[in-house]
Amino acid sequence: MSGGVESMLKVAESAELAEGGGKCVEIDNEKILLVRDGDAAYPHAGAPLDEGAVCDGRIVCPWHKGAFRVLDGALLEPPALDALARYPIRLDGDGTVLVSPE
Repeated sequence: MSGGVESMLKVAESAELAEGGGKCVEIDNEKILLVRDGDAAYPHAGAPLDEGAVCDGRIVCPWHKGAFRVLDGALLEPPALDALARYPIRLDGDGTVLVSPE
């Protein structure tokens, strides 16, 4: 997925993202999960992942308990067959979280 700065949308403030936790936001009618890890936030799309768990660097799907790596969405445990889609993200110095829908 590519995404220029001009296409980035404000979706949250970094203060809204608890360390190691997730926040569901919507971009172009698609719900995505923002997960904060230190000073970075990682967006992922898929099932209602905000209803799952974020633990030890993993996102666990609430539907089938598949596990994905927070850092890059890589599949860690089945039954899922594919990694999670990721979106380009930028954290501005003022605490604004921007995500590209592309």
